[in-house]
Amino acid sequence: MRNVRDQFRDAFRPVDPAVDAVVYQAAPGDERAGWWRAQIVRTANAVDFYSNLRKGSWWTQLRLTVFDQTLRYVAVLQKVGRGDTGVLAVTAFAESVESHPEAELARPVSLLSPTPDDGVTLVYTDSPDARWSEVSELVDRTLAAAVAGFSNSLG
Repeated sequence: MRNVRDQFRDAFRPVDPAVDAVVYQAAPGDERAGWWRAQIVRTANAVDFYSNLRKGSWWTQLRLTVFDQTLRYVAVLQKVGRGDTGVLAVTAFAESVESHPEAELARPVSLLSPTPDDGVTLVYTDSPDARWSEVSELVDRTLAAAVAGFSNSLG
C-alpha cells in the first residue's frame, strides 16, 4: 500500500495540488484492530463466511483525499468461524466520503459490491508465499475498481 500511495498521490496531484494519501494499519493487540467492524462483517457476509472479530483483525487502509472527497480502501485479514479454527480470510472494502468540514455527517458510499469470488481463504497449513499471488490479485483488482469508482465520482 505504501508503494501505491505515492503513485496515487503523484497521479492526482496535477488535478488537485492539495491531494493527500496516507496508509494506516492495525493488528490484534492494537486498539484500532477493532475499527471497521460493520464494513468487515458486511463484506464477509457478501463473500459468504462468518468473520470472527472477537480480538480484532489485521487491516491496512489507503486513504486518498482529492477535492474534499476521501477514498478509504481497506484490505483485511480476519479469522473465520467461531473460535480459533485455523482459517483466515482476506477481503477488501472501499468507500468514498466527503472530507470537507461542513460535511461532518456525510455517510460513506460503498465503492465495491463484493461477491463470493472476492476473498481469499487461508488455512494454517498454507505457506504465505504460495498463496501471495492470490492475495495480491485480489488487492490489485479491488483497489483498481475502487479507484475507478472514486475517480468517476469526482466529476
